[in-house]
Amino acid sequence: MAPISSQSLLLVAVFLVSPTYSNDTNLPRRWQSSEADSTTTFPVRFDARDQWPTCDTIGKVQDQGCCFASYTIAPTSVITDRSCIKSNETTTTSIYSAFHPLVCCTDCSHSTQHPCLGGNPQKVWDYWTTHGVASEGCLPYPMKTLCDGELVCSATCRSGLDESVSLELTKGSRSYRVPSGISDIQMEMLEYGPVQTTIQLYEDFMTYRGGVYQHEWGKLIGEQHVKLIGWGFDSSGDFWTGVNSFGTGWGENGLFRIIRGYDHLGVESNVIAGLP
Repeated sequence: MAPISSQSLLLVAVFLVSPTYSNDTNLPRRWQSSEADSTTTFPVRFDARDQWPTCDTIGKVQDQGCCFASYTIAPTSVITDRSCIKSNETTTTSIYSAFHPLVCCTDCSHSTQHPCLGGNPQKVWDYWTTHGVASEGCLPYPMKTLCDGELVCSATCRSGLDESVSLELTKGSRSYRVPSGISDIQMEMLEYGPVQTTIQLYEDFMTYRGGVYQHEWGKLIGEQHVKLIGWGFDSSGDFWTGVNSFGTGWGENGLFRIIRGYDHLGVESNVIAGLP
């Protein structure tokens, strides 16, 4: 596909900038930052795809299409990965539906009547632990191609299945903020897998093609919610490796690298995770 659809560009252009979540006290911290102290050593490179190779959803790139749904895509993607990791990669883990909280979580979006105008990923994590999220097989994400479809919270799974959505729900045990220290984020990823974060979205990120991203030009047009799966370094410096939801035609086959260690665009101060 093209780097991102014209519908998505229009949608992002009208999306109102919302606050980041680093100061939100409603979500507990996983641990105090002192737990990852200066004596802890970490590998210079880490990739969750290599650490848990049978959990092939870790590197899966989704396409939000004409809906600004990264606030549901990134959390449910991390939940899927962590569920696979928790199973010790020995069982087939259900892929969690990003569409379910998009249409059924009434307080996840900025506008209940227009959930495709963005929302708060923390609320999606809360929805998972309190209500449960259905499987992708039950409620697949249609917004890659379906731009004019009716966004309705259905009580039954997609056409062709007679299952009730309520029978497909799986709850998480807890969700939490991860402290913004580099070592805290690394410790979290090494022990439990990918994490979700939020970055400020500038025009130059929309046209990113590769390399270690650092904002240089363009207007602030909103926020993007993404998944971090690893870290490394090259001649440009230290970076995080992330998975975006603009499809595989964007960035590095749908992935990106962003400068690490400077909380660039909030990448380190907005990390959220949870346990299945």
